[in-house]
Amino acid sequence: MRVVRDEAFPFIKNLGGEAAKSAYARHMKDAMFLIANPGLLSNVVSQIDSIPMEDRDTKGDLYEYMLSKLTTAGTNGQ
Repeated sequence: MRVVRDEAFPFIKNLGGEAAKSAYARHMKDAMFLIANPGLLSNVVSQIDSIPMEDRDTKGDLYEYMLSKLTTAGTNGQ
């Protein structure tokens, strides 16, 4: 949990170069890691890991499903 919340998530947030103010960094500047506890993170990772990802459509479907669950979907764009 600590590694994902404090290291991996900030790294992903700044992909594309925060100093360069890339479009990605601008869109991610207000992103927050909201998974509250290690058990929930483990459950989410296990569920995603069990989904067969060989088919490109599966990844797109998962992405669209996750977007539909966000309250900001459509506001901030994909």
